[in-house]
Amino acid sequence: MDFDFTQVNPFRNYEKEIDNLDFNRTADGNSSISSKDRLSPEMCAMVRNALHEIKNAVVKVGGKVLNIGLRVLEFIFKAIELYPQTACGLLIVACIHGIARTIPFFGHLLDACMVPFDALIIGSAVIKDFLGSDTFKRMLFALEKAVTATAM
Repeated sequence: MDFDFTQVNPFRNYEKEIDNLDFNRTADGNSSISSKDRLSPEMCAMVRNALHEIKNAVVKVGGKVLNIGLRVLEFIFKAIELYPQTACGLLIVACIHGIARTIPFFGHLLDACMVPFDALIIGSAVIKDFLGSDTFKRMLFALEKAVTATAM
């Protein structure tokens, strides 16, 4: 049985749910646990405390994972903004390889043979990005300045 995470309310109040847990009920909801098998109030409090600690740890780790994911997305979008031709070339190469791999029997062989073409596509995209970049323009300006300084 798989758990459907899309059905979970992201705004559930876990604090209240943990505090309202009844540890002396059976799985089917009947309160037919014998008195010798029932948990003491102290044991129930300890279990609730442990669940609160686990919830706090999960929230803390989840926050860190979310921050890392946001940083990765920020880096990806900045890279796409700085190098749009390269990003487009990588996307085209990924699509071509994805389609090639779906061909029965020959897909992986064709996929391996396309690597030189991938290098051409990505290499030309990188060159286009570099030729249009501010770094290249500054290099040309510095070269022009050096040439004019030596010519005088």
